[in-house]
Amino acid sequence: MLSTKEFIAVMHDLDVCLGVPAKVVKLLEDHRATVDFGGIKREVSTDLLPEVRVGEYVIVHAGFAISKISEKEAHEIITSWREVLDILREE
Repeated sequence: MLSTKEFIAVMHDLDVCLGVPAKVVKLLEDHRATVDFGGIKREVSTDLLPEVRVGEYVIVHAGFAISKISEKEAHEIITSWREVLDILREE
């Protein structure tokens, strides 16, 4: 099974544009936040979610946090993508 870091690296290599779940770890100035994609931290815009708080999970697309999701939903999405990638690797 792929780790979260491997998953993100594979998706980046495939040049796939997806909404990816991430945990908000720090709020920054100018409607920005640092999010954690399973160990990979990136800065994203929170313009579309001004009410987002540290500890919440969001879907990130094209550098923007576009929607809030539950922790359970975030883990379900990551697990589903890992399963898909494992199947693709077997082919």
